[in-house]
Amino acid sequence: MKEIFLGNVIRQRRLDLGLTQEQLGKGICEQATICRFEKGTQTPTHNRVKALLQRLGLPGNRYFAFLSKNEEMAEMLRNDIRKLEVLFHLSNDADRSEIRAHIWSKLYELENIMDQDDQITRQYILYNRVSVGCPIKPYDPAEQITILMKAIRLTVPRFEMDAIHSFHFSDDELNIIGLLAYSYLEMGQNRTAISIYHQLFQYMKKNGLQSQSCIRLFCRIASHYARTLCAERRYEESIEIAELGWNACIEHEHYLFLPSLLTTLASCHYLKGNTDQSTAFYYQAYYLLKSIKDERFLPILKEEIKERLNLEILY
Repeated sequence: MKEIFLGNVIRQRRLDLGLTQEQLGKGICEQATICRFEKGTQTPTHNRVKALLQRLGLPGNRYFAFLSKNEEMAEMLRNDIRKLEVLFHLSNDADRSEIRAHIWSKLYELENIMDQDDQITRQYILYNRVSVGCPIKPYDPAEQITILMKAIRLTVPRFEMDAIHSFHFSDDELNIIGLLAYSYLEMGQNRTAISIYHQLFQYMKKNGLQSQSCIRLFCRIASHYARTLCAERRYEESIEIAELGWNACIEHEHYLFLPSLLTTLASCHYLKGNTDQSTAFYYQAYYLLKSIKDERFLPILKEEIKERLNLEILY
């Protein structure tokens, strides 16, 4: 009964979006599999069901079927990797090397238990390797883009960066696009990054934030997008995006990128000559960074506040 119910949900949502079975399953599974799934005669693997639901803008955790032993182990590894990545991004350079090695070890474990035709897990592994960097020799931005394009085209074969609106994406696919934009930023190609961020931001606003992963990505994209617009002196646009990200962080209780958003707001208002507003945002950003024990950016932010506003933060 559960398979029939879920198949009906997917069929109705697919029809509402005007998608064929082939379009929905492209890169995830065959059209015949979708057909059998919608009829309730076959249930794809957990990974594939979650990706299909996310492409349809439905929460991937709606699927509660029993997992096989390998699927359960893979899910546990993904959870471990997520926790380690949060630590990685909050840690200083001295601690990152050890955390990165742990993440790569978990990714190797995941690679060893996945099925040979599991493109979704293969894509996830490629994305995470780029996200934390290679432990031997860091990827340069051009290498990152090559790997990420290979990853996204595992499940979206015809993907093009100037036609994001033409596709429906899973959360993992959206994360890859966000990291692609950031890689272009690292190459100094701000306009290309802004174009990708703009398309991605509009896509996510249109399709809604249905999962914790999608909420995290929206906040991260808002942070990077706003900062890039500020660097290009597009202050009003930067403030608008940063405020949308700020509101999303508060509404969904996701605070990791809030200090970055507040810092961008502070910078934009300073450069526009709004000293009082800039001061308020800088202080909020500083004490948020202290509260989450992010030691990487505290000295940088403290120096920026002193240089711009001639204010000394003593504690």
